[in-house]
Amino acid sequence: MATGKQIAAARALAGWDQKDLAARAGLTQQTISNIEAGGGAQAATLQKIHRAFAPLGISITPTGISQIEPDIITFEDFMDVLADARVILKRGQDICFHCADDRRSDEAVTEVLRALEKDGIKLRFTYEEGNSFFSTSPANYRWIPAAYFASAQVQVIYADRVVIHIEGDGGDKFVVIRNKDNAAAAKKQFDYWWKTGQACG
Repeated sequence: MATGKQIAAARALAGWDQKDLAARAGLTQQTISNIEAGGGAQAATLQKIHRAFAPLGISITPTGISQIEPDIITFEDFMDVLADARVILKRGQDICFHCADDRRSDEAVTEVLRALEKDGIKLRFTYEEGNSFFSTSPANYRWIPAAYFASAQVQVIYADRVVIHIEGDGGDKFVVIRNKDNAAAAKKQFDYWWKTGQACG
């Protein structure tokens, strides 16, 4: 189980203050402060902290802290993908959602998308023609023909990452492939649909 000192060390390695870690783990800054000061924490709380560090390849082990840049990360929650994007992306960079459908997103996802846009991240979505349910500005969307729209199979591209959505009996999985060449190729394919798609607003 992670100790307060280990969490503080992992946070320092990530370049985060307590507020940063709290935001990424979905906890309060006071909770992080209490844990680092030696207070106890429930297993679910520590799991959230571990998950916050995972996109950076930072692991807290019984013997200390390690950091490995993983080529493939698997998330079981789309919120983890968006949390990774918030860590990686800077103002002016973009995140692309191919074959998206905001009707499938809950309020928590919508809030993060709007937060990304507010932070100066450019959002771009390819959408099935006729779908007029937009969680962000309609200018962020392009309609593509229904025949070429892959329902419920959203692909996300940002920085050097390509995210593939896999549905199965065990639930959803989001496989993040960290490779500049793959990301560049996927971005070119996305750009084709973006340029040939119909503006939604």
